[in-house]
Order: sequence, then C-alpha cells, then structure tokens
Amino acid sequence: MKYIKLSEEDRQTVEQMYRYYCKSQLRERSYSLLLSDEGYSMELVAKKLNRHYHSIRNWFISFEKEGFKGLFDKEGRGRKPKLNSQECEFACTIIEKEPRRIREHLTEIKKQTGKLISKSTLKPILKKAGYSWRRLRKSLKGKRDEKEFQKFMSKLEGLKTMEDKELIELYFCDESGFSTIPVVPYAWQKKGEQRILPSTESKRYNVLGFMKRDSSVQAYCFQGNIDSKSAIACMDNFCQERLKRFTGKAPKAHVIMDNAPIHNSHAFKAKETEWLKKGVIIEQQFPIWRK
Repeated sequence: MKYIKLSEEDRQTVEQMYRYYCKSQLRERSYSLLLSDEGYSMELVAKKLNRHYHSIRNWFISFEKEGFKGLFDKEGRGRKPKLNSQECEFACTIIEKEPRRIREHLTEIKKQTGKLISKSTLKPILKKAGYSWRRLRKSLKGKRDEKEFQKFMSKLEGLKTMEDKELIELYFCDESGFSTIPVVPYAWQKKGEQRILPSTESKRYNVLGFMKRDSSVQAYCFQGNIDSKSAIACMDNFCQERLKRFTGKAPKAHVIMDNAPIHNSHAFKAKETEWLKKGVIIEQQFPIWRK
C-alpha cells in the first residue's frame, strides 16, 4: 500500500476533520490522508509531518480496515491516571479546606490512598476540577452586617440610575500609596548559593483620587502621609475645579467615601455643609461592620 485514494465524499469529510476537529492527533492523521490522496508517498508524508514511516503506515492500515473510526485513539490508550475519580475527589476536598499547604496535602493523600503523587500530578487534577492558582484576597466580609450592606448597595444603585439619566454626577473617593521598591521575585538558584538584589530606599507616594464610573480620575499626589488636613484641601480644590467645568448650573455631585478616620474627623465633618452649598454631597458608607 503506497497511497490512500479518497472518494469525493470521503475527502470532504476528511477536510472537515482536519480543519475543525479539536484534537490535534486526529487533525494530523486527517492531513496525512489528504497528502496521500494528493500523490505524496508514505515516506514524503512521514517527512512532512516529522513522523516515523511506520506511524504513517499504521494510520493508513487502520483507515483502510475501519474507515474513519480507525483514525481515533482506541480506548485504554495512554498513561493511566495515578488517582481514580474517588481519590481525585478526596484530593479536592482537602485542598478546599486549606489551599496553601500543598506539601502537607500530598502527605495526607499518600496516607489515605497509599499513592505518592507530586505537585505536577496534583495540578491537572485540580485544574480539571475547576481550580486555578492565583493570589488570595483579604476580606472583612465575615464581619459585614448584611442588612446594612444591602441597604447601602440599594442606595448606590439608585445613585447610578440618576447618573445615567444625567441628573447627578457620581464619584468614588479613596486613597492609595505607591513605592518604587520592587517586590522581591522568585528565581532559580544553585543550592548553597544566594543571589542578591541591590536594595534601594524609596519614598512612598500617596494619592487621593476622585474616580467616575467611566474611569476618569482627578488625582492629588503627596510624598508625605495623607491626613485630614490634606483630604480637606483636596476636597476644596475638587469643588472649585468642578464648578469651573460648567457654564450653567452644575448638577449635584455625590462622592462615595469609606469610613477612614481622616474622613470622620471633626475638621472634615465641619466642612461638609460648605461643600454641600457648592453642590458636593459626601455619601459615606454606612456603618456596615459588626463590632
């Protein structure tokens, strides 16, 4: 057997398999049939696909004996998984309880199943179960007063609706800080040797910003700490700059703030009436945290 000759109907089917089938092995085998049908010898097909001659020959024999079914892998082929479905479920269960202590979990899996597996073996098991390796987030959700939180979220949705109708402006105000000192990375290093990165000093840059839902930002930068006095100065400037943008009557601006101490100081609270006269309403988050 030197060549595979396809009927017009078979060739259309093979072309569809080559173009659209998800498994690369089947696409490769389909392509080999198309090449053979075009007049390529098995030696040339093997060279073009970077496969051994005997592999191409076996594909052709399987196709002639079983048709398209012969292109698929037989059941039971390939390396058998180390853990069965029940053991995989057990592995996911202990990972769910404490997702960071992988080495301890591998020991527990060996203790319960009698099978020693590595991290690289556990990784595809967890991925198949819908897990992914990513950074954890800190949260105070467990201390949240759900009733008060839902009340605040309902009010926030109302403010968003009013902004969509261009009745108000909605801003979110908060502070953040930045440093030019990079995070120390991981790297491959020889045992007994330690690679050193030069350490430099860097001042912390702090930012107080007013952000809208369209991601536009009005920001104020500081090299020192942001205290209540700084926050008041930023609010004063924000009110003045905002009024300059309107030729007629400016719509009310609602500014969402958290309950940080600098937003709750006596000096800051005393200015809220003045800002209200300029059309800026401070909408501090309600006390939604349980003590």
